[in-house]
Amino acid sequence: MLSQLLGALVLVIAILGMGLGVVAILRKRLFLDPWTSAGLIPLFGVFIVGVLTLVAGHLFLLHVALPLVLAAVGALLPVLVRSDVKGLISELALEAMRAWRAYPLLVIILIAVVTVALVAGLAPPVRTDEVEYHWPAPVAWAERGGWNASPFRHVNAFPLMEIVYTPAALMGSPVAAHWTHTLTMVGLGLCTAGIAVSLGSRLAAPVAAAAVVSPVVYLQSMAAYNDVGAAAFTVAAVAVVFSGRYKRWALVISCLMLVAAISSKPTSVVAVGCVALIIALAAWWRVGPPSPSVGRALRMWIPLAVTGLATLTFWTVRQYLYTGNWLDPAMTATPDAYAQTMLPDTGDRIVWPLIPFVSGIIGGAEPWGGRTSLVLQAMIFPALVYVIWRRGEMLRRFALMAIPAYLHWIILGAAIVRTRFHIFSWSLLIVAVALAAEDFVKGRPQWKRALRVAWLVLIILGVLDVSRQTVDILRMVWS
Repeated sequence: MLSQLLGALVLVIAILGMGLGVVAILRKRLFLDPWTSAGLIPLFGVFIVGVLTLVAGHLFLLHVALPLVLAAVGALLPVLVRSDVKGLISELALEAMRAWRAYPLLVIILIAVVTVALVAGLAPPVRTDEVEYHWPAPVAWAERGGWNASPFRHVNAFPLMEIVYTPAALMGSPVAAHWTHTLTMVGLGLCTAGIAVSLGSRLAAPVAAAAVVSPVVYLQSMAAYNDVGAAAFTVAAVAVVFSGRYKRWALVISCLMLVAAISSKPTSVVAVGCVALIIALAAWWRVGPPSPSVGRALRMWIPLAVTGLATLTFWTVRQYLYTGNWLDPAMTATPDAYAQTMLPDTGDRIVWPLIPFVSGIIGGAEPWGGRTSLVLQAMIFPALVYVIWRRGEMLRRFALMAIPAYLHWIILGAAIVRTRFHIFSWSLLIVAVALAAEDFVKGRPQWKRALRVAWLVLIILGVLDVSRQTVDILRMVWS
């Protein structure tokens, strides 16, 4: 276990060090709110580790020294740009203190749940997909020293997260892979809060907590999966566009995040359209940060479309060169008896359009695949009724998040009815609910305390909701 812990620390240093250095450098060209900046640190780090490992694998340089080199780069980069890093850390520390003063209990809960997730990450791989391909594929590549046509399903195309887990496999540390995925959960929560801040909300910490303690997010983050990572990248793409005020560098970073998302999970290509729609709606309705003209917003669709097409093309061609298949055979083959039990039946498809409003109750087994945030489930209907009654700018701000979120569910859900494939949707809807709740209490200060208490109670209930399965995982650690 000690060697696995050391391996995990090596990879964490690589990820956070490189992410911190890159985000600090970007501050020279682009001002971002502290929540988005903090969220980009682990996400940029994961992406860079993936790109460097991808190159190393093609050169057949997958060796136990690779993660040590990555960690050395991660340790050295912040030193080389220490003045920029110092400014970034000061900014993040000030925002952390503001969050602590405003929401001390929620900050404690956030720290506690992330800590528990890291401890739970000490357990051996046990989840079905993790055992079948997310972890065995990196282990096989590590043993070979480079990439080849993998016998494991889904990993010959769009395998960014499995590539990121390969340095962990080189050190024989599934713990390092688990912690890597947990870091993407942290990025998801922080970037979701960043979206809320960019839209004028002061509920950054409550939004982050609601996103993190969603069972569909939290329980996935402890294992070497790709769902939370892919969702975190797509949420970051929206957060950067808003926080960066639609500037050129904001669009570049957003496109890079979408490359990472699609490279992790091809279904994330739907989010490219959602990001483009958000930009267009913001320009049309003139809501959110100072928005571009409609014409410029539509021109921004071009790099987004090129990003999606180029990423799909790269991984598809790469898969063909390795396997001779343009498409993943596991996706085109007739599902076996086990897979059939996880596919939606006629009844599932009939109720599928309503699932965003009831998945907190259903959840669990496939085809749904996990419950969403209790905050979302308790407040989505009241928030929807309120903004329809309120109309005007409040309705447009709500719809800016809700329409793309629902379209993401509808478009992708027509083929795949699983809540864990739509974490992007749930994150945007949490922001929408927060905007409505905050507007409601703005003219009714007597309700402010009730809102804070209700949100806190729902977060605590969310923690209790995930505690049973978390305790089961922790028992494996202690044993």
